[in-house]
Amino acid sequence: MRVLGCTVLGCTVPSSLLKSWEGHLAAPVQPFFVSHALAENLGVWPRWTRAEFSALGLPLSLTDTFTCYAVPTAVPWVLLLSGPAFNTLPEQLRAALLREQLEHGRGRVESAAAWAGRLPAGAGRLHDASTDGLFLWWPSLWQTLSAASRRGVLLHLLTEDRLPHRGAEVTQALWADLDARLPDVRRLAGTFARKSGPNCFGTVMAACGAPLADELWIHQGPFTRWLDASSHPSDTHDNLGTVLVWHDAHGQLQHAALALGGGWVLQKDAQSWLAPRQIVGLPEVLDRWNEPGWTVSAHAFMHET
Repeated sequence: MRVLGCTVLGCTVPSSLLKSWEGHLAAPVQPFFVSHALAENLGVWPRWTRAEFSALGLPLSLTDTFTCYAVPTAVPWVLLLSGPAFNTLPEQLRAALLREQLEHGRGRVESAAAWAGRLPAGAGRLHDASTDGLFLWWPSLWQTLSAASRRGVLLHLLTEDRLPHRGAEVTQALWADLDARLPDVRRLAGTFARKSGPNCFGTVMAACGAPLADELWIHQGPFTRWLDASSHPSDTHDNLGTVLVWHDAHGQLQHAALALGGGWVLQKDAQSWLAPRQIVGLPEVLDRWNEPGWTVSAHAFMHET
């Protein structure tokens, strides 16, 4: 079935991008984090230690979709199961697996009752696919939903706890300044990455002209070296071309955004494919990243005139 493009959080999303997101959400193989006791009950299924699972180098989109980073390190084992493999398990083991995923914080374990109100046309299918009222978005279930229902699921996921992109509110005069001094802002603003990895650091660097930075998973080290070479400390948060950086209570770099002037900021909230590159209000960003013990500092990009 064809998936239509749409507008999400003020960003225009083409149908091809929505289709790739379907593959992230309804992944054909999914991770399951299990205790020693449950692993023994599952028998001969291959399992990985947490270190071995990390070493597999699976796509970041999988890690983000299923919030693997939220699962406590004390949970010792990981299984990788396909939908058909999961469904061959006895119902009692399927239920135990799903309960443990909820307990451990693995994402996208869904409640049939919760989704019945959002997708009334597909409520029966969700209930039939559930075990103890819980289900997973396997491709076999996903493809039974209408195009409108699939888009509704994606829109709910994409807009959950996200700020809207407000580029349409930026004045033409400011856009003219941006086009003249930081032209990559227009290219980036109001777009989503196709997959996880591109993050806040790469978005800031790319907006300031660093090649390919918006396509890469930029870690703190490369970003800090670029910032040290490209900027100098500033006393103001709201000048066009000011890079804002947040450090946590332990001094670790956690977030970065680019001030555009006029009370506007370009940012990407996270490395996840769920987070757009967006223009938002400076007060919104300062409030959103106002964590206990965190500090924000300003750095004037040297190419800014």
